[in-house]
This record gives sequence, structure tokens and C-alpha cells, in this order.
Amino acid sequence: MDDETKSTKLEKARHLDLEVLKLYQNKRYQTAIDSSTVALQLYTDVFGENHLEVATTYQNIAEFQFNLRKYAAALQNLENALRIREKLLPKNHLLIAETQRKLGLLKSRLGEFGAADSLYQHAYRSILVTRKQYHPDMRPLAEDLRNL
Repeated sequence: MDDETKSTKLEKARHLDLEVLKLYQNKRYQTAIDSSTVALQLYTDVFGENHLEVATTYQNIAEFQFNLRKYAAALQNLENALRIREKLLPKNHLLIAETQRKLGLLKSRLGEFGAADSLYQHAYRSILVTRKQYHPDMRPLAEDLRNL
């Protein structure tokens, strides 16, 4: 793919990302999924499967699916996001912890409390290692652990 084609695809994907943000704010989750799926394909065309933009888009789609209670689809997309982030980022990176936390929340909704606890604990340790002390990033995780 030539540079001009890549640039055009990236511009379109980023425009879709802005559109998706508005759709999310207006709770139009299915339309957000549809637009994000197009953006995902564009990012994948430009960067390949293993890129942080691709991982972020998978995670965004999962969040919209979660809000629509499409838990099986959300699970698949969160697992894709986690797989990519684990390949590209250091072990205790906060983006990995964020994805683990969201996976933990999803697993708890599915009644998989042992798996949820394990994911929450991994996320908690990552935040502790990264932040070296209690940090506001830990509040949602601490709340999730209390609710488990």
C-alpha cells in the first residue's frame, strides 16, 4: 500500500473515531460498533493486526458491546485487545491493567468470579508496580474488587 493510500485510510479511521465518541456520548452503541468496526478494518489495513490503535479499537468495540449486554462478543474483543497489548507493551503497563480490569468486570458479569478475581489482581499489581503507591487509577479497581 502506498503512503497516500495509508494516509487516506488513517484520516478516515480517525474521523470515524471522532464520530464514535459522539455516538457513545449519545448512547448510540450499535451505531458506534458499526463505525468502530469500519475504523478497525482501516487501522488493520494500515498497521497490521499488532498495533496499539487496533487494540484500542477492539477495546472500544467491547465497551459498546458490554453496554448492549453482548457479553460474548465483548469478551472476544477484550481478549484481542489484551493479546495485542501484551505483545507490544511492557508487562506492567497501565493499558494492559486497564484491559485486565475491564475483562475482570466482564467475567464477573458472566459469573466467572475466579477468573475475574485473577484479572483484577493482575491489574492491581500492575498499577502498584507502575505507580509505586496508591494512585487514583486504583480506585475503580478497588471498587471492582469490593463488588466481586
